Amino acid sequence: MPKIWINSVLRLHLTMVLLDRYDPVERSLDLTLFYKDKALCGEFFALAESNCMSTVLGIVDREMPELERLILDGNHLTNLWVFRQVERRFPRLHSISLKHNDIENIYSLRNLQFLPLAELNLLDNPLPAGYEKEVLDIWPSLQVLNKIQVTPDPAMMQLVERVLQHTGTKREFFRFF
Repeated sequence: MPKIWINSVLRLHLTMVLLDRYDPVERSLDLTLFYKDKALCGEFFALAESNCMSTVLGIVDREMPELERLILDGNHLTNLWVFRQVERRFPRLHSISLKHNDIENIYSLRNLQFLPLAELNLLDNPLPAGYEKEVLDIWPSLQVLNKIQVTPDPAMMQLVERVLQHTGTKREFFRFF
């Protein structure tokens, strides 16, 4: 991958492109297929290149510190070391989608381990079979993995508790609660 030099003009242009992709109501930034964004005006800017991702994270830190949801689908990401200590920059970040990337091992995900993730999407990555268990070990509080509810919704748990109390049914009959 070519080394990309980022000057102040490109940084300003990137800021505008990122702000255009940011949804302030949802506090969500969608960077799906970022290298193909027509607003980059022919500039090659691949998030898989660590210098580019680092620059983007710096801009997001400055312009969108309240970020809660980050979508990085389809960017050919292989390692995530640039995300080390990202929890300091984005303590509210609770949802990340890394769908359709090139992540091959769980070790890469450990750079995100201190984020309070409730939702993570890793579909269509060449991860080893059974990786989901390791992911749940890293984030025991994860609620949604690959668009599948992995822990019961708190409201649903309260409802089940009330049903159990009113009916006298034993908890053993409810596998997931």
